[in-house]
Amino acid sequence: MNGGTYGLMVLSAITHAYWNFLLKRSGGSPAVIGLSKIAEAIILGPLLFTGIGTDPTRLTELWRLPVVGAALVFLNYVFLTAAYRRGELSLVYPISRGAILMFLPPLALLTIGETITALGWVAIGLIVIGIGSVQVPGAIRGTATIYALVAAFTAACYTIWDKQAVQALTPLTYFSAYTVLVGFAYLFILVRTTSMDSALAVWRLERGVIVQVAILNIGSYMLTLMALRSGHASYVIALRQLSIAVGAILGWRLLGEALSPMRQLGVGLVVAGCVLLALVR
Repeated sequence: MNGGTYGLMVLSAITHAYWNFLLKRSGGSPAVIGLSKIAEAIILGPLLFTGIGTDPTRLTELWRLPVVGAALVFLNYVFLTAAYRRGELSLVYPISRGAILMFLPPLALLTIGETITALGWVAIGLIVIGIGSVQVPGAIRGTATIYALVAAFTAACYTIWDKQAVQALTPLTYFSAYTVLVGFAYLFILVRTTSMDSALAVWRLERGVIVQVAILNIGSYMLTLMALRSGHASYVIALRQLSIAVGAILGWRLLGEALSPMRQLGVGLVVAGCVLLALVR
């Protein structure tokens, strides 16, 4: 993996882990998620509609790309929110991020013909084993795990879709378009399920978290889209799992969640696999 792509994904992993930490610390309520997605649309919408840094004219021909991308991202957040309401950050986050590697390589092979080298499989294997070691006893049971696994599958699907989409549209054009669509979807849900007074109360209480989550998620996934444009999808997303180690440490240090010796071993294996990816060509 070239140095530029590697650097993009390390930064993406750190920002991704931190916004997940902020979300969990806030309680991970649907209202906070919804307001953060609306905030993302407010931030990126003007770029799309004014054409600053984007190419909206291409969307008239390729509108299906952001529409499908938005649908997959929306589903991912629905399942991720459901998982966080039922489990700890240090349980849900590793499963929802790490299990992507169960689904992405075969999907990439079947859909875009990407293959993985022997060294790449070793690196991914270390990451997967590390993810398994991070889990608490009994973590493979329960509704939190089920929701986290479904979130991982939808993330693998939108990764493949995104890689193809950014070959036709610039990452900023594509990301801005589907972010606006997701924002409208969440606005519709909030209007239907939450009173204006309740939404304003959540905003007043959590506005700092909401804005931070929005900005960090925009930055994190823009970096990923830039890397996906030229990088190998499975390697890019495998490297992004460095966020698992960061998330587990944040949960331990800042949320008081347990980090047993087995989990420490898991974090080490994830880091080792991510370091090994630097050697993959």
